[in-house]
Amino acid sequence: MNKSKNLYFYLAVVPALVFQFVGAYFYLVAYEGTEFAQIFYTCTKLLLVIWPLIWIYWLRSRFLPFFRGDVRRSLVMGAVSGVVIFLGAGGLYFLMADFLGSFGGKIALAAQGLGILEHYILFSIFLSVGHSFIEEYYWRWFVLNGLMMKMGRSAAIVVGSLAFASHHFIVVIQFAPLHLTIIATAVIFLLGVYWSKLYLDTKSIAGSWLSHFMADAIVMGIGYFLIAQSGLFA
Repeated sequence: MNKSKNLYFYLAVVPALVFQFVGAYFYLVAYEGTEFAQIFYTCTKLLLVIWPLIWIYWLRSRFLPFFRGDVRRSLVMGAVSGVVIFLGAGGLYFLMADFLGSFGGKIALAAQGLGILEHYILFSIFLSVGHSFIEEYYWRWFVLNGLMMKMGRSAAIVVGSLAFASHHFIVVIQFAPLHLTIIATAVIFLLGVYWSKLYLDTKSIAGSWLSHFMADAIVMGIGYFLIAQSGLFA
């Protein structure tokens, strides 16, 4: 059993820590603005769904529940944190609208390179609802549970949240200066810690998904306004 656990940890969990980071590097840096960027973007997102499913037989009796648990408490805490994130990010945008407006052109060009600029609203809906769920399923349920097989709760939360934040660093640095990117990545790390604790405490990803959805929704909404300010909408 220990040998099996070790193989699973190093073959399934450890690679999962870097898939999004590597994918973001390829579609935003190495192949930016090419047709390969769209391919790498799509493959990265599909991998987040497929990779845990490859190991589903092995992990199904070993991991904490998916949606079962204290769903009501999970949703309440997720809703409260989501509202705080939504209002905080929205307020920050209105306070810094002129400064943030300088990033609109870069955001628009990146969206154009990934083929989503013309469908930005539909893409935003998918990302806010669907992609937030995929990331909670992947990072909180699959990766966090997997890390806890070899390390304690706190260490697993920190390692998983650092890996979760790492690919956001690649994303944000394309649009913002280094100091703002570091601040944004630190905030995302703390959100990862909170969502991890929420999942482990309630044994349900319902609340972390709701909170994550609201965070993505306000970010994509701000992105829309910034692109509109730049005048680069198709």
